[in-house]
Amino acid sequence: CGTLMVAMAQQLPRTLNLLEETENPSSTWDQIYRWVTSVGRYVIIVVELVVLIMFASRFTLDWRNNDLKEEIEVKVQMLKAQQEIETELRQVQSALNNFSLMLEDQEILSAKTKKILEEIPEEVELDGFTISQGAISLNCRAPTYEVVGELEQKLHANPDYGAIKVSLSKPGTEDSEVQFEVNIQFVTED
Repeated sequence: CGTLMVAMAQQLPRTLNLLEETENPSSTWDQIYRWVTSVGRYVIIVVELVVLIMFASRFTLDWRNNDLKEEIEVKVQMLKAQQEIETELRQVQSALNNFSLMLEDQEILSAKTKKILEEIPEEVELDGFTISQGAISLNCRAPTYEVVGELEQKLHANPDYGAIKVSLSKPGTEDSEVQFEVNIQFVTED
């Protein structure tokens, strides 16, 4: 009897697992249940981890997006505040460019203006004049129409002047003076 017990003790497994299945599942539902309780729980844990990571990344991206929106809004406000200054600077820059062009042409225009003023007869009084880059306009008074005609002939005789237009502002009588305007276009030099 002692040897029988020793032989049986040697045949018995050393560990006893009461939770181990005694038979393989035979139906499909049993196989699904076995998969869900073994492998499926790991899949669910992995999916939950992925969802948590995506949730956390969404919060991070929203936080960064809000920061960028605030930064853009601050920069837009700064640009709006500087818009008036930029407009004024552009106007000043335009004026400076115009002045530099006028200074470049000043010597040429000064010589042409001096020549025109020398051609005006002594009887004609100059009330004012306007100079542009390619023309000059004179507002004058003369005692008679003959003096105006004489001035017009002198100007037409000069080849430096392209188009000459004399227009009366206030026609005079024998006793009053004639007010007129002379527009002279300069001939451009190529």
